[in-house]
Amino acid sequence: MNINNNFVGSRMNKSLDERLIGPGDYIDALNIRISSDEDGEAGSAENSKGNLKLAEPMHNGVVLANAKCIGVFEDGTRETIYWFVTSPTVDMILSYNVENNNLIYHIVSNSVLNFSEDHPVNSINLVDNLLFFTDNYNAPRKINITKGYPESVNGYDLLTEDDISVIVKPPLQSPAVSLRTTATIENYIEDKFIRFAYRYEYSDGEYS
Repeated sequence: MNINNNFVGSRMNKSLDERLIGPGDYIDALNIRISSDEDGEAGSAENSKGNLKLAEPMHNGVVLANAKCIGVFEDGTRETIYWFVTSPTVDMILSYNVENNNLIYHIVSNSVLNFSEDHPVNSINLVDNLLFFTDNYNAPRKINITKGYPESVNGYDLLTEDDISVIVKPPLQSPAVSLRTTATIENYIEDKFIRFAYRYEYSDGEYS
């Protein structure tokens, strides 16, 4: 028996049998949203668009088997979706531009990303061209979305943890300072205290 109700009251009621649900109540809802248009229908429930497959991760020319998405981030300015994928063989960070249908594999890793199905990537933020993320399992990380990262060779990562770690190591050696004598310039070292400071500039445009 089909039961049709107009959900004017928009109240969910899971306590009663569906045959006893009164007008304006419903027991479950799927793929609906509250309209925000300006044509007099604002605040009413309406059907929302269902899921549509836009792209499918591939590895070595075949569809990635048993892949699972553990994190996603939407960049509305660039009309781009970033998602984090794990599988029994490789982990990936990909992006898909919905305007030009461009799929980019930012990182494909056998071991360095070390994603886990039990640790979803929930904390994601995009600052300029740097995508920061953490899964509370590995150390906080970032990637430059405009940068190309090395691909794996024969199952071995050329990518290292230092390439994506938020915690950037300082150089092993301090800057070298050399003195020189010039006959035409007065030597201030004899009677003045000279001091200077320096900081590191990293490849992604970050500074210490």
